[in-house]
Order: sequence, then C-alpha cells, then structure tokens
Amino acid sequence: MVVDGLDETAQAIPFTVKWLDSDNGSEFISWHLWRYCKTNRIQPFRGRPYKKNDNAHIDQKNWTHVRKLMGWDRYDTQEAVDAMNNLYKNELRLFMNLFMPSLKLLRKERVGSMLKRVYDKPMTPFERVIASKQGDPVKIAELEKRLESVTHKFAAPPWQI
Repeated sequence: MVVDGLDETAQAIPFTVKWLDSDNGSEFISWHLWRYCKTNRIQPFRGRPYKKNDNAHIDQKNWTHVRKLMGWDRYDTQEAVDAMNNLYKNELRLFMNLFMPSLKLLRKERVGSMLKRVYDKPMTPFERVIASKQGDPVKIAELEKRLESVTHKFAAPPWQI
C-alpha cells in the first residue's frame, strides 16, 4: 500500500526522487519498501530511534495540510477515504502547490538577546521548483498549462465565466 502511494507520488511530482525519509514505523520499514528503493535507485533514510523531532517539517505540513482541513476525527469508511484521496490528488494538491505561497527560512541572526529570522520572499512550491531549475520540463509545462487555464478562468468577471 505504501509502495503504491510512493509510485503514484513519484509519477505526479515534477522532479526525480533521489532519497526517501521515513519514520521508524513498521508501515514504512519493510522489504517491499527496501526493494522499491533499490529498484528505483532511491536512497532510503529513516529517523533515529527515540528522536521524535527528526521529521519536524513533515509534521508541520501534517498540521497545515491535514489537521486544519480534516480535523482530528477518524474517517474509517471507504467512502470518506475515497473522497479525501480524491480531494488531495486533485483540487487540494493544485491549490497548495500552485497558489499557496510559503516562506523559506534563509538564516537566523542573533541581535543582542533576540533571534532575528530572515526569510526569502514568499513563493509557491511550484515557483520554487521552477527557480531550482531541477524539475522535469514536461511535467512543469503541464502544470504551467493547468495553472494558466485556472487563472485565466478567474481573470474574467464571474458573469463571463
């Protein structure tokens, strides 16, 4: 199941997966995952035992991308799971990656007893991929076309849509 999700994700993202960070949970560490990484030339990494803050950035996204939207309830019907998967594969994925800018911490400076954080300008994840010049040109062109079609649709007044 995890391997299927990884394969689907690798096909959707506009860059090559070079390494995979996971926790120490048994759902992530398996022979299937090891074989998948070896077959696809992906370097697997895992968190250190008893260091719960190793995946702090992922846990932060778990809050902003999952808990704030879906809450803390347990969705255990297949219909709920299918609806959430559809939302994340389509509309929400595009919204978060094409339209939601985020800040990237460049450095921290100590000013007396205070810590000043210096951030890069706000950019969407898609803009960061383009700026890195490491993305797959075919997938980037596809996403640019999709972005243009969506923004063009909302550039006109609502009565002309």
